Amino acid sequence: MIGKPTMTVAGLLHMWVVRSDTARALISGSMSGLILSAANRVITLVSTALLARCLGIEQFGIYSLVIAIALAIRTLVELGLPTLLVREVARVDQDTISTDQGAIIRDAVLLVMASSLLVAALIGLVLNVSALFGGEGEYASLLLLIILLPLGTLSRILAAALVGKRELFRAQLAEFFVAPVVMLGGAAFLSLHWAQPTSQNALAFQIAANALAVFCAAVWLKRGSQARAPHRSCSRSSMLTLGRAGLPFLIANIALLLNAQIDTVVVGVIGTSADVALYRIGAQSAIVSTFALQVIQNVASPYIAKFHADGNSIRVKQIFRIVQAITFVFNLVITILFSLAGGEILTLLFGKSYAAAQPILVIISTGYLLNAACGPIGMLLSMTGHEKALSRITWMTAIVNIAAAFVLGFYFGVIGISVATALSVAAYHLLMRFYARWYFDL
Repeated sequence: MIGKPTMTVAGLLHMWVVRSDTARALISGSMSGLILSAANRVITLVSTALLARCLGIEQFGIYSLVIAIALAIRTLVELGLPTLLVREVARVDQDTISTDQGAIIRDAVLLVMASSLLVAALIGLVLNVSALFGGEGEYASLLLLIILLPLGTLSRILAAALVGKRELFRAQLAEFFVAPVVMLGGAAFLSLHWAQPTSQNALAFQIAANALAVFCAAVWLKRGSQARAPHRSCSRSSMLTLGRAGLPFLIANIALLLNAQIDTVVVGVIGTSADVALYRIGAQSAIVSTFALQVIQNVASPYIAKFHADGNSIRVKQIFRIVQAITFVFNLVITILFSLAGGEILTLLFGKSYAAAQPILVIISTGYLLNAACGPIGMLLSMTGHEKALSRITWMTAIVNIAAAFVLGFYFGVIGISVATALSVAAYHLLMRFYARWYFDL
């Protein structure tokens, strides 16, 4: 059921030798994404350390809270359109129906901007009741959500449009490099006390970073567009139709957000603050094992959508197995490394007191390994029109995850919750894999 990763790697090498355009694009795009993602992680780590030192605990806490709120709300106001936009733009033939691509991108931008501005206006109205908040610092920082939310949403939708147009490097450059570099400059600026180190100023630099990312993505989209062809009516260009099509992705994203947060909440309910700290460090460190999947998935998704629209199931299967092989090998190496030296790695990065998080790290990494063994099944279903089934499976596993986390956590503590999380990750992808067997010969 899972496939033959070794044979797939050999097939990928053969495709490279015979100069397959798809294989070359996947490998070159993945390498650029890998480099930019690695740079992003390093830059983000340095800027976070600088901000934490110069802002102090209270101001850095306010800054982190506003960023977390913005990311959570952004999932809702995006309306599931970034994933849908990648698929729909990739399906359009860039050589013959260029205006359809532009119409889809335009309608998606209008939809997310309308939703984000509406939510931002509601936030502004609520925040005007200043008695709800603890002080001027919190009020002023939270008020910056009105600007931060629309800019962050627009940046995401434009990056998705670039991915759909197979402008992979530019999409990754805007998302992984441009904004983080501006934020690093802002963190250094505040650290040198060239401006007062407050949460508001840190958020102002975050707004500037998002604005520059939006500008770069918009310019690259404009330059990559062909001369406008005669207008063609296209039902997919309707904003109402596009919004309805994005609803399953939105529902799935909400469930994913719930899945990502509920385990930490359960630890807080049944455990101590030390348990929460250990679990958070272990769970967040385990996410490193998903690094390869995140990178190559961005590269492969428009090709999956395009070949599926063309009825080329052989190429769809071929790309799926290439991604499966690469991510499985990467996850296997990371899981073995965590099993053998996880305690030492955690001690080196976070201090000796966090070495006790190694069991959590290994358990959750094992869940991600099973995920990789199933292949990029979520991407395959999203890019081939099965988003409703994906949404149902996501919600089903989210509910099971909540129940399992409480039951196992009650009897086995933080280790039980780690097992529930790993089982939830594995079950999510196994269920999608079983569903996909009805439609794809995997």
